Amino acid sequence: MKLLLATLLLAAPVAAQEPVLPDIVSRGFDQLVSDGPDVALDTWLYRWTSPEDAAQKTQLKVAFQHIWSQVGQPQSWELVRVNWIGERIGRAYAVLVHDFRPIYLAVRFYNSPSGWHVTAVNANSEVEDVFPASLIDPGGGGL
Repeated sequence: MKLLLATLLLAAPVAAQEPVLPDIVSRGFDQLVSDGPDVALDTWLYRWTSPEDAAQKTQLKVAFQHIWSQVGQPQSWELVRVNWIGERIGRAYAVLVHDFRPIYLAVRFYNSPSGWHVTAVNANSEVEDVFPASLIDPGGGGL
């Protein structure tokens, strides 16, 4: 009986779990493609209201505008992975698809008692500056 149960468990198909993004995160990725970085950052960072937050938000907008001046408007975005830390905190890794080269993004988000919000955004044309090594080369054999 134990052998039969083990065989049934091994033979059962395992459905791949689709990463679920909070709406605010996926909406921001969509806006990067359709409306540009200022609109996306306004969506993602709407809760950044202190003077320090406003200064950081301005720095992010300037950095994204610089990236856009180098690579142009993206055609699409691809979700690479979502890592969860419990049920309230996550990080989404994505690639913006441009004609010239990809832009790699990491967006950290949090489900506070008052709802979802983005707590950090990182973007760069160098994958090593945004994605963890385990995501770039999961087998450890090099690219």
